[in-house]
Amino acid sequence: MGWVEITSIIAVVISSIGISFAFYKHNNDQHTRIYERLDRVKKDLLKDIEKDYARRDLCSMTHMQVDEKLREIQSQTALIPRIIAQLEILLNGKQ
Repeated sequence: MGWVEITSIIAVVISSIGISFAFYKHNNDQHTRIYERLDRVKKDLLKDIEKDYARRDLCSMTHMQVDEKLREIQSQTALIPRIIAQLEILLNGKQ
């Protein structure tokens, strides 16, 4: 084998290593970008949850108060059948 063949083999090996490294770097950069975007979306989602979050005990208390008010209205409007029918739907959730 002459110097030409040896330098050609060395050039091919170096080119292969360079191309492999370039593919690795490109893929690594893309994965990093994907994870950064996922982290950003997660952070925005957590902000939305914190903004819209309501505690369970407060919700149940509010629902109990609404039920009390509806029952009070029902007792006050006992003589008006149409309103009673609508309140029954609200209270029982059925038609």
